[in-house]
Amino acid sequence: MIRRMVALLTALVIAGLCVSRASAREEAFPPTQPEEIAEWIEEAMGVYAWFSIWPLGGDLEEPMEEGASEYYRVLDERYDTRLKLAEFALEYFSMEIVTGLFDRGLYEERDGVLYVSDRFEIIDENISSVEYEVTAQGEGWIEYLARVSYLSGTDDAYTRECAYRCELTDGRWVFTQFDFYWERERNSQYG
Repeated sequence: MIRRMVALLTALVIAGLCVSRASAREEAFPPTQPEEIAEWIEEAMGVYAWFSIWPLGGDLEEPMEEGASEYYRVLDERYDTRLKLAEFALEYFSMEIVTGLFDRGLYEERDGVLYVSDRFEIIDENISSVEYEVTAQGEGWIEYLARVSYLSGTDDAYTRECAYRCELTDGRWVFTQFDFYWERERNSQYG
């Protein structure tokens, strides 16, 4: 129960940060400085996490089905339907990525009500550092690279490169390729 509460609080904090930063995003896009790139990618990681390791909080008193259920009514009224959640995710990601995220099965909608699975994980605790850079840029698109360093055991470390592509679509910059490195070894790449 405590793990569920921590996940809920984390999701609420991320939601608040994402909403406050969304308007600031339009001012200086696309970001090209490492700190700005990190802020934007990590903000998108928070939204992506809702579909992978930290789903939105659910009301354990309101299961989707009477009796045993692994899906519970979403508590956050801002995202209490599939459409509302999808519209928010589309502020960060292409339709293909958002479709893939919903296909993971953490959310189900029944009778216009969004339900969330009670499954969740924690962020990969072995991440020691991340460095971002622009690798290519053209008219209406930009590509980034993240070098993610992981600790393995006591002193061993390894680095993984993650790729991101953003495109200007309908007046918004969205990710069309996105590597989610917070999740342990089951990393998914869309794009």
